Amino acid sequence: MSRSGRTLVITGATGLLGRACCRYFSARGWSVRAVVRRPDAARDLEPYAAGGIYRGELPDNLDERAFTGAPSAVVHSAYAIEARDLKRAAAINLDGTRAVRALASAHTAGRFVFVSSIAATPDAESFYARSKRQIEATLDPNRDLALRPGFIIGRGGLFARLCDTIRARPLVPLLYGGRQELQTVWLEDVCRAIELALERELTGVLHVAHPDPVPIRRFYEAIASLVGRRCRFVRLPAGPLLVALRGAERLGVGLPISSENVLGLKHLRAVEVGPDLRRLGLEPRSFADALALLDG
Repeated sequence: MSRSGRTLVITGATGLLGRACCRYFSARGWSVRAVVRRPDAARDLEPYAAGGIYRGELPDNLDERAFTGAPSAVVHSAYAIEARDLKRAAAINLDGTRAVRALASAHTAGRFVFVSSIAATPDAESFYARSKRQIEATLDPNRDLALRPGFIIGRGGLFARLCDTIRARPLVPLLYGGRQELQTVWLEDVCRAIELALERELTGVLHVAHPDPVPIRRFYEAIASLVGRRCRFVRLPAGPLLVALRGAERLGVGLPISSENVLGLKHLRAVEVGPDLRRLGLEPRSFADALALLDG
């Protein structure tokens, strides 16, 4: 992909990865168009969105102007994760991705990058992972790219929420023995992976994470150390806990852990990422290096 006159459309631009992509690509000379749910509340993106800030409320309230003029690529990172109604969330995500993909197809000959997840495995049970995989199935593997990052480490997103939770409640439920393997990736390494994939015109599915997984127990302990707390674990049986959580959720009772969390932990395992990293030419930072960057 030529380095001159590059325009990038980024949906979900106020999210952790979307915002980071805006900063990253703007600093490298791209004209960024930020697509957000509420443009009036995203004025802080203006320094990184020379191409403008546009409304993009999934599934069908999309400002088509964001996609006109043959942009070089579209990075679709918008995703509904807070909806209490999972069926509605699935419709928003699936129909919304189709709508974004249709606009991208109509207005650009460049790449369409969908930000998926390393958790989108065939045996996944959580709504999040199954939904990501369902969306991947709608893409054209010869033209589109499904990027599957590991657990993103950065100042925000789920990692920041975990830090806040452990800071406030250092008693951490330990499920399945705490031996599950989590693969992480530094936020800026995901941005770099997207850039490399666009430059090399890669399509299909790419996993982006450090190849060495972190046992989930050690992951929690590292977070506790980062926030200055001592992590105390309580071992819980996953099956009965899942039943109890689903009952609480049906009653609208909010708890620090959800049934989605339990299902996500159930299928947490390492994925072979070496071939994809070699395709990209990327050496992502380790979990320890990422924590050092946060602490620095």
